[in-house]
Amino acid sequence: MAKNINIHLGAMIAVICFLGSVSHAQDKHAGYYYPTPQTTEVYKGRTPVFPEATELSRLAFVTALTKQSTTSPYPPEFVIFSKGDQNQKAIITAVGSERFNTLYRLRALLAMLTSLSRTTPIFKQLQDSKDLTFLDMLYMMGFTQITISDGDQTAHQIIFE
Repeated sequence: MAKNINIHLGAMIAVICFLGSVSHAQDKHAGYYYPTPQTTEVYKGRTPVFPEATELSRLAFVTALTKQSTTSPYPPEFVIFSKGDQNQKAIITAVGSERFNTLYRLRALLAMLTSLSRTTPIFKQLQDSKDLTFLDMLYMMGFTQITISDGDQTAHQIIFE
């Protein structure tokens, strides 16, 4: 009886390991733009996806953020870009060392981007925009995930539901 339990337990562990490796293997950007994410979470968007959300609108969004970050007299701390068949995967990567190298620092970056998002005309037009976040903005624009990385060893991935 104990032997059968050990065999079943071993088989379950093998399946779990296999499924975990399959999900990481499907992320073709891991290992190129960022390390394999150590942490992941699912975020349920609190607004509808805009009907106007397209590949071009997502490209325009990341281009506008990039342009804004390069107009400062200081070098940017991070870059944001999109990848995927429809540019539906947002990626934020630090460009300096010792930045965004913990989950807490990555979340602090998202909090800062939330503050900036609330100043945009889109957020100002929405009811209850004070409760929305940068993640909600990405969700509205049709992004399906965001990966944030220190560009070295730390990466956190958020899948939108």
